[in-house]
Amino acid sequence: MKRLILIIGLILLLSGCGMYIGEEKSEDFQYLSNQYDAYIDHDISEEEQFYQLINDAMIKVMPSIVKIEVSVFSNLNILVETRISSGVIFDHVDDEYFILIDQNQTNKLIGQKVIISAIDYMNNTHLATQIYDDLIEPITIISITSKYYHYDMIDMATYAPKIGEPVLLLGNHYKIQNATSMGLITNYRSDLNLIYTSIPSDELSHGGAIMNSQLQLVGLQTELLEGKSVIITLDAITNVITNYHQLERK
Repeated sequence: MKRLILIIGLILLLSGCGMYIGEEKSEDFQYLSNQYDAYIDHDISEEEQFYQLINDAMIKVMPSIVKIEVSVFSNLNILVETRISSGVIFDHVDDEYFILIDQNQTNKLIGQKVIISAIDYMNNTHLATQIYDDLIEPITIISITSKYYHYDMIDMATYAPKIGEPVLLLGNHYKIQNATSMGLITNYRSDLNLIYTSIPSDELSHGGAIMNSQLQLVGLQTELLEGKSVIITLDAITNVITNYHQLERK
C-alpha cells in the first residue's frame, strides 16, 4: 500500500489535475504499480533509496519530458492518423526549446502533412516546428516557443551504462503521461548504436528518456523487442545534436 500511495502522489503532483486519480484504477496503472514492486523486490537493495530516486526523477527530470502528438493529414486535409509518443528537451535559446523525438513518428506519405504538438508535464500544449531530421540515426529535432513557462534541460550522462545497471524510463507510458518505469541494461549492439533493457514498454514510450541512477540521460527509446525497451545510445544522440549544429552554422 505504501508503494501504491507513493505512485499515486507522484502522478497527481505532475498531472496538474486532481481528477486524474480516476486513471489509477486502470489496468495500465496497475501494471506500472506491479513493476515498482518487482523492481524493489529483485533489482535494488534499499527500498528507501528507491523511493528517493523516483521522487527525484519526478521532480528534477519530468519537467524536461514532453508528450508528443503527431496529427497526419491527407492531401485533402483529412485527419488520417494521430500518433502518440514522448520527447526530451535538451537545449534552449531564450524562449525557444529544442526537443529530441523518435523520427518514425513524423513519417508521412507523398501529399500528406503532419502537425506536431508537444504537451508539457503540466498538460500545456505547444505547437512544434520540425527543424532537423538526422540522416543516420532515427532521431528528429523539433522546437517549441514558450514565453510563459520555463522548462529544464535534460542532464546528459558522462558515461555509458553497463550491463546489469538499473535504469529508469520517463515519458508517456502505457497511456499514462508523466509515468516512470524501470529495469536493467541487458545487452549492447554497438554496431547499431542500440542498448537493450528489461523495461516493459510500448510504442507510446518511443522518444522517452532512459535515465541512470544519477538521473542523467543515457539514451532514448526508439524500438521494442518482445515488449521491452530498446534505446539508442548517448553517443548516437550526441552525434545527432552535433550534426544539427553543424548544419545550422552553414
